Amino acid sequence: MDDAAAPRVSITDNGRKLVHARLGDRLRVAGFAELIGMSRVLPPARIEALCQSVRETFPGACSFDDPQPWTGLRPATPSGRPQVGATRWPGLWVNAGHGALGLTLSCGSASLLADLMEGREPAVDPTAFRVTG
Repeated sequence: MDDAAAPRVSITDNGRKLVHARLGDRLRVAGFAELIGMSRVLPPARIEALCQSVRETFPGACSFDDPQPWTGLRPATPSGRPQVGATRWPGLWVNAGHGALGLTLSCGSASLLADLMEGREPAVDPTAFRVTG
């Protein structure tokens, strides 16, 4: 990685919906959500689009000789609104579906879940976050 050409801090490109982050001597580029069920197949065109974004945004920042694509499953509701609460199975509670705002919403939804589990009055109305299905 060319230290001078690569970003020193994490950069979010809202226009392209990508994040660029330095991880040691590597540059991580993340973006795209494939709404295809449980498949972890990453289309080659997506990888090339990520590489092209780096070429345009941070020219010369890194080599593209050995990209290391990764994909994972991310439980998200279509709106990104989490589902928080009890399920129809006794003792099974859910706090999932946050989408791209998982870290941002995690403390609030965890607090809501703790209140519900303990039978306390939550600080927010849990109706919008009710578990479905």
